[in-house]
Amino acid sequence: MSKSKFQQEIIDHDQVFKQLLTTFFVEFLELFTPEFFAAIDPSSLEILPLEYFTDIDARERKAMDVIIRVNLLGRPNAPVSSRVSVVVNCEHQSSSEPDSKEREEVMEITTSWKEEGIVEAERALTIGLLTKKVGNLSPELLARVSGLSIERVEALAEALLDFKHVGDLERWMAD
Repeated sequence: MSKSKFQQEIIDHDQVFKQLLTTFFVEFLELFTPEFFAAIDPSSLEILPLEYFTDIDARERKAMDVIIRVNLLGRPNAPVSSRVSVVVNCEHQSSSEPDSKEREEVMEITTSWKEEGIVEAERALTIGLLTKKVGNLSPELLARVSGLSIERVEALAEALLDFKHVGDLERWMAD
């Protein structure tokens, strides 16, 4: 049986999508995750080489699709180890596959990691803004701020605009 011309000229859509995504990543973030975009320094964008991880359940090594690292605003001199890495998993297909349930589970885990990353980015940005506004925080106060729920961190990020000195933060924390 001969293949049609279309079947012979299969386009690697996954690779095309990855190329578009890496080329327009800043615009992608700005459009789809404006809150996260507001917390990063777009000029620090760094596309990392392909990384592999071990899927313990499947007992095999798999490659991550696209890994991009960016700096959070307010932390320009942070060491590389504390920079935020954004993992982009490109999964689009035209037909179902037997392992689609497994892919859904992986996407749920990836989404969970993304949400945790956004929470940590908000927390780090708030601490950076606090430091800029009222000066260095004591280790005890820094630990208390770091332990706040995300709702309290968001409230603190808004309240800190009115702070003049560290006493304002201490009073806010006491409320």
